[in-house]
Amino acid sequence: MSGSPTPAAAPSRFLPTERRAAALVLGAAFVLLADTSIVNVAVPSLQRDLGAAGRAEASDRSLMTRKVAAYVDGSSPSGALTMRQKMLDEIAAGGTPVPAYVARLSLQVATMEWHAGFVAVTFRIPDDLCVEPDVAFGGHVAGIHDQAAGFVLCGLLDDDMVFATTRLDVRYLTVTRPGEVRAEATLHTMNGRSADVRVSLTQAGRVTSESLVTEAIRKAGR
Repeated sequence: MSGSPTPAAAPSRFLPTERRAAALVLGAAFVLLADTSIVNVAVPSLQRDLGAAGRAEASDRSLMTRKVAAYVDGSSPSGALTMRQKMLDEIAAGGTPVPAYVARLSLQVATMEWHAGFVAVTFRIPDDLCVEPDVAFGGHVAGIHDQAAGFVLCGLLDDDMVFATTRLDVRYLTVTRPGEVRAEATLHTMNGRSADVRVSLTQAGRVTSESLVTEAIRKAGR
């Protein structure tokens, strides 16, 4: 008994090589679609996140700039002295204990006057810090520059800010002798990340050295 004839399979519209090519084209189209989705969705999200972070950082820098401007005008934004400003007043009055590191480095202050963005400090260089007879050690002189620049920052920064020296360029103009030396330090530039302070040392009415000191600034704990 003969059955119904089995219908023949419909011939493929594509040859094997063409089928592989079509599969590659479809795969590429899928990858392109996925990439387009990433560009349209993920990238704008990243841009928003980065933009928000950048705006927050810029806001912090702007706030710092406004605070600095207020201090340089002569008062803190809150109208109260910071702990560092109180410390400067105590040093100027001769009523603060000498920290151990200051004693070890012979950086004790003899006299001080200060206002926002400026300090004038008198130090006494001991005889035993001479590398040659009657010639003060250049490294100690550089330490005086660094200390004076730090006092300027103490008069400007809020108590939740910290700073550290990142550059100390000293130009020695003549020999510095043991004995009294006066350091005058003035704020040159400042932003939310760093400050430049110019310092000059005078002895017997003559400038013996000058420097540009850069201090990095950041929030405590960052």
